[in-house]
Amino acid sequence: KQLHPGHAKMAAMVAAGCGASYMARMVIVVDEDIDITNPAEVMWAKMESLAEGARIATKELWGK
Repeated sequence: KQLHPGHAKMAAMVAAGCGASYMARMVIVVDEDIDITNPAEVMWAKMESLAEGARIATKELWGK
């Protein structure tokens, strides 16, 4: 649950920057009602948000 605006973005940046994710190609942050152990549900949630016009934050956008 986000504690303040931008909290989800900060969590994604930490996850992408930790040593365990050196091979990760993407970090997806979803709402608390999404079961993160179900890949189909996570991808459905991501595609739904993109259909609604959500912005994808790439590494180049993190600092902005």
